[in-house]
Amino acid sequence: MKKNLILLTTTLVLQSFLLLGQTTITRNNFFSIGNSYPFMFLDSVRQDTASITGNNVVWDFSNVVQAAVQDTLHIIPPDTTVFFNAQNTNYNISNLCYYEPVGYFSYYDEMYSYFIDDTSNIHLVGSWAYNPIYETGLYHYTDTDRMYTFPFALNDYFTDTLIGSHFDFSGGGGHAVHGRRIVEADGFGTLIMPNMIYPNCLRIKSTRHMTDSAMFTFYAWTDTAYTWFQLNTNGYIFKIENELGIRTNKYYYSNPLISSLSENNFDNRLTLFPNPCESNLSFKWNEKFAGNANVSIRNVLGQIVWYKEIASPSTLDYRNIDVGLLRRGWYTLEVRTSEMTRIGKFIKE
Repeated sequence: MKKNLILLTTTLVLQSFLLLGQTTITRNNFFSIGNSYPFMFLDSVRQDTASITGNNVVWDFSNVVQAAVQDTLHIIPPDTTVFFNAQNTNYNISNLCYYEPVGYFSYYDEMYSYFIDDTSNIHLVGSWAYNPIYETGLYHYTDTDRMYTFPFALNDYFTDTLIGSHFDFSGGGGHAVHGRRIVEADGFGTLIMPNMIYPNCLRIKSTRHMTDSAMFTFYAWTDTAYTWFQLNTNGYIFKIENELGIRTNKYYYSNPLISSLSENNFDNRLTLFPNPCESNLSFKWNEKFAGNANVSIRNVLGQIVWYKEIASPSTLDYRNIDVGLLRRGWYTLEVRTSEMTRIGKFIKE
């Protein structure tokens, strides 16, 4: 198996070599309203791997450890959110919103981030981080934070200034912030993740240098994020970021290949519906078979979270599974007999 992986990696790297000069991402590589992107958090990422730059390189994260935390990033119209016209914000100038049910920080229940998408640039207007028990945070920029420019190719870069304010409702008071963001495409090549290899990826490094005033105290901080986009794929594949310059690294792994829900099954002979689902999932396997069928659901760590043996049907018409107690995230449903195995993927919201 290891030999086969090495051969596959070599083949994909050689494919990247053939794409010299074809290293550009466009607006089509970025998130669009109506899309949902499942992702997980990862631990133990090697920083020396993240620091690799240049053309036709390989970033090998095959040994990272998948954490248990999962979430789904929803791209929604901002005017459908409750905070669009919130006081002391300018969110109502945005036309794109990220919504994370779990949230940017672990102690927030929800995170809304508002952007201006003018097809050539993505500007962050601000964010509303919500938790009814601990703390609610309001972030907005009077000089918006330009995060991406399109088209963007290897060795492209830009610098942007930003001015804004932060306020939390737990008694921490307000912060005035200003600084600049430096964005550069510093690498192109093959990204290796624990369960998949992605050729033709453009890596973007984004660094913010900020000055923050809080309670009449001024301090400076820097944070850095690395994001991998694959050519001809909507949404990023992998992201590493250091939050606000003071928190530990947090790693996202999003597989856009399973984010298009009309194409999310490994095999069209196994049908899952609805997808995404909230409390009930139905499945149908329209192949005839003999003997019993073992049906299981696995989480992203490969752990079985639901199992049932179905006795001797000739086909599996729609069967219902109660998934209401599963955590948000993506799962695989496996139907196995003595003759064959079929696997499909679904998202639990």
